[in-house]
Amino acid sequence: MGTISLLLAIILALLLATVAAGVAGYLAYARGRTSGQDSERQRLAEMRMGAEEQAARILAETETQVKAMQLAIKEEEVQRRNEMDSEQTRRRNELERIEERLQNRLDTTERRLEQIESRERKLNQRASKLDQKEQELTTVEEQWNAELQRVAAMNQDEARAVLLEDVKSSAHNEMARAIREIEAEAMDEADRRAREIIALAIERIAS
Repeated sequence: MGTISLLLAIILALLLATVAAGVAGYLAYARGRTSGQDSERQRLAEMRMGAEEQAARILAETETQVKAMQLAIKEEEVQRRNEMDSEQTRRRNELERIEERLQNRLDTTERRLEQIESRERKLNQRASKLDQKEQELTTVEEQWNAELQRVAAMNQDEARAVLLEDVKSSAHNEMARAIREIEAEAMDEADRRAREIIALAIERIAS
């Protein structure tokens, strides 16, 4: 409605300006024909001046309305732009919050999956160890069964000889293990003593 009113005001101003120009032309024409009639010429001059003043006033009012409407349009555009910027900022912030929540959920899910996979690996390792122990026990059981069957077929002297051999073998193994432990302890002690001697020598040299 504001734009239509502005256009109508402009058209009206142009029409009035045209009328004023026509009146001015008519007055010039009438002045030539009625050069001897001062009163008529005065009246026509006043009419012309009034028409010109009215046209100028309408043009000034129209310009004022145009400037006011331009200012209102600019203010409306600024307000609309600010509203759009605010809406975009709000939506961007909302999207960032949603993205952050999704990322947190994703991180939590990944941590849970890693925990589940770690538990599965540990369970698989335990199951593998249990299978290995079971196989070892089965092997030992088979060996004992075979040994029992072999001993059962022996007489007393043969059984005593086998038992003595087992004791000797076990003692030999225990002795070998003890010797290895003693050697390891001796090596550790030698290393420790060597480090102490080197440290003491360094201190003496430094002093």
